[in-house]
This record gives sequence, C-alpha cells and structure tokens, in this order.
Amino acid sequence: MSTCSDYGVMFAEILDTNIRELVKSGWKRGRNPGAPFVFGENHLRKYVRSALENAHYTVPPGWPTLLVERHVDGDLKGAEKRHGGVDYLMVQSPPVGRMRLADVLATCEVGGPTRPKLLDGSQRKRNWYPKIVADIQKQCWRAHAAPNGKHYVALLVRPRTGSDIRSDLARVIEVMLREVGDAELLESSWREMKGVQDLNLVIFQVLPK
Repeated sequence: MSTCSDYGVMFAEILDTNIRELVKSGWKRGRNPGAPFVFGENHLRKYVRSALENAHYTVPPGWPTLLVERHVDGDLKGAEKRHGGVDYLMVQSPPVGRMRLADVLATCEVGGPTRPKLLDGSQRKRNWYPKIVADIQKQCWRAHAAPNGKHYVALLVRPRTGSDIRSDLARVIEVMLREVGDAELLESSWREMKGVQDLNLVIFQVLPK
C-alpha cells in the first residue's frame, strides 16, 4: 500500500510540512497574541483540516487517507467532548458513513508547542504537562481497544537554552508514565525543526504494557 510502513514517520512528515507552511503563511493568532509561539496545536489542526478540504495539501502518493478532527464509533467515552474526537487519523480509503475505531490504521494526538519549563519538570495545570499525560492515557486506551491500529502522541517541544533535550524529555516522560501506569512509549521520529522557534517534533508510539 505505502512506500513508508511507519505511520509515526508519516505523521512527522505531515506535521513538519504543515507547521512550516503555517508559519510561512504569516498567520497570526487572534487570541493571546503575546504567547511565545505563533501557533498552538489547535491552530495547526484547523490549518491542516482546511488545507485538506481545500486541496491545498495532499499526502504523498501511496499513503493512507489522512483525516483531521473526526469522531469514530467505539472510541473512548468522553473523547468527543474535545473538538472532533481524534486529532489526526489514517484510514485505508475515504470513509463512507461513520467509522469504527477498529478499522482505523493509525491515530495521533498532538501536544504543544511546550515552553522550556516543561523540561524542568513543571506539572502546573497551565502548561502542557496534564494534557500530554491525558493524551498518553487516551492513546493507551485506544491501543488496548483497537490493537490492530497504531496509536501515537506527537510533542512539539522547545528546549531549554544549553540543555540536552533528549535526556530532559526522557526524564519528564518517565514521570508522566508513572501516572499513566500501563503504557510505554516507543520513539518513532525525532526532528529538530530548524528555523521554527527551536522546536523539536517528537513522535512516540503508545504501547500497552
């Protein structure tokens, strides 16, 4: 079906490409214009959805169908309370009618961009820590409920000045996983996004223990 068998790498390419296009477009956030980043994951999600709907962006030939903000039957109860259910998902072909979680090839929840203080271990409700923990829990549930699919979390992380971002993030992730309890993360892709506010795009596959 695809020349790339790792859905995590696909999600990394999709997010990387669209982040750069969003930043290059000169788009400005309407709320909280003084925020340290020019976009949030919700802005990116809406940008990608619009780009797909208006044919301004298409995935590479041979890749599965990409969908954004979709409800799926059999999903975690309460997931629909946030925007459209699943942030990003891949399916074999364009759906007709409602989709079932069991038929989805891959899902991805995105968090960030995060401030450097996340890597200090800050767990304050106003930063991304609680949301990332919730996304890992959600994806772990999906991995149990739909084991034939692949389930990922994507993090947009800004490093601390002069720090080792890999060791810093590994330490924070270790603490997060203690809260989740029954999940482990497998790194699928790591990209240093040069020229985009020093962001690192990290994709983890979420696996149940």
